[in-house]
Amino acid sequence: MKDSSKKSALFQLLGLALIFVILSAYVLGSFYVRSRSEARDYIEKKFISAAEDRGNQVETRLSGLAETAAPIGSLLGKAGLQDREESVRLLGALADNTDAYLAVYAGPSGSGVDSRGRDRELSGEAYFSMLEETAFFYGQDEGTDGKNALIAAVPCRENGKTSGMLYVYLDSCRLEEMLELPAYGDKAFYLLADGGGTIMAQGGYPENFAAEGNLKMAMGRAEFDGEESPDTAWKKIQGYKEGTIAVSMDGAGYELFFSPMGINDWRFYVGVREEFLANSRNEYLAPVRKTIVGILLTVGLFSGLLLITNFINKYFYNEHKKVLEEKASKDLLTNLSNKTATEYLIKDYIETHPDSQGLLFVLDVDNFKKINDTQGHAFGDEVLRKLGTRLRGECRITDIVGRTGGDEFIIFMKDIKEESIFIKEAQRLHRFFGDFQVGEYVKYSPAASIGAAVYPRDGRTFEELYKAADSALYSVKRNGKNGVAFYETKMNVKME
Repeated sequence: MKDSSKKSALFQLLGLALIFVILSAYVLGSFYVRSRSEARDYIEKKFISAAEDRGNQVETRLSGLAETAAPIGSLLGKAGLQDREESVRLLGALADNTDAYLAVYAGPSGSGVDSRGRDRELSGEAYFSMLEETAFFYGQDEGTDGKNALIAAVPCRENGKTSGMLYVYLDSCRLEEMLELPAYGDKAFYLLADGGGTIMAQGGYPENFAAEGNLKMAMGRAEFDGEESPDTAWKKIQGYKEGTIAVSMDGAGYELFFSPMGINDWRFYVGVREEFLANSRNEYLAPVRKTIVGILLTVGLFSGLLLITNFINKYFYNEHKKVLEEKASKDLLTNLSNKTATEYLIKDYIETHPDSQGLLFVLDVDNFKKINDTQGHAFGDEVLRKLGTRLRGECRITDIVGRTGGDEFIIFMKDIKEESIFIKEAQRLHRFFGDFQVGEYVKYSPAASIGAAVYPRDGRTFEELYKAADSALYSVKRNGKNGVAFYETKMNVKME
């Protein structure tokens, strides 16, 4: 009887050990799968960050060049072409003391002089016009230099009016020398291209990606995974804030990482050979593999059974708790913050940033009941779901976006530095609805009434701010819907 009890206990222990081994193998296998995903995410973020950093470097250089040129532009605005010798001296000083290889001053007619004392005629250049603000272009210097250049155009003013333009030319071929680009040999390349795909600068080994001088054209020869095509891939690049595209060119696999710049529709690209990325992921996973082997070797020890069991229990408990907490703060339909979480996040920001400016939008989808009645509740849910996804994508990662009612959404933009941004953001949000469509077969373009309130001008608490924005919202509804109004004026914002 005792032997039978011992055998039963032994079998129970063996069964428990077997269950533990199976459970451990399952947990470790899942861990490895997650680690592989993390490795891919880590490498992807690394190269997207590289594209973003290099794009920022280009933007900083061009902006710095424009800032350096601004005082000289002021002097040229007064001197103009009347004092040619002084103008040439100023232009020469600018070119000699910056990364620019050439500087040109042109009057309203397009006639001017460059930093080497040569007469220039810019009236036929696509980038020539009398501007009120600094702008940036890509083009070819059609003078004796004939270089492809990134061009900073700085207005020269006299008595507050633009009397001429100062153009500063940065040789795009020198970009690789100027930027801090890591050396990956022939495994990576860098491209700076505009929204049409025109390659403005390149570095590394772009091979056939730069053969036509246009990235979009080059991608027309490429192969893609799944149902991806050259057109959909290019639309993805232009539509996403940042990301990556898997592409095969002449039998070689690449990941093309991209990030937008703050200038025009320019984007910086980092292309990396797939075998290099695979090696990088393997290097990332090497410690993970060693850890798994070490754990498997100790699984059979009875003394570790309780420790590992306790660890697993705690792990799943914490993961479950995290999931529950996240679900409690999310709107199930749109995956945005729900009403309670949205209010909490805004109140927390107001409490911790009392001296910062913020902008609160409260928006209602116009005629949403009609959408439900005519298209059905399932379609109405799809409108809200798609709207939530797109609104989250339109906003900065630091902004608070939530669904607070049936068809009511809130957007709170943090840390607004200048009041001029309020109108721009309101206009951008209104334009967003102009392009927003829902439906795969039947396209529907919902509109929205939007009320805006400024923190702390229109309210120092969430309740005051919401009341102000809600008041502005209803002023839009009273005036025919489909518009934006600020609380202070209760007037619709002019949309450009």
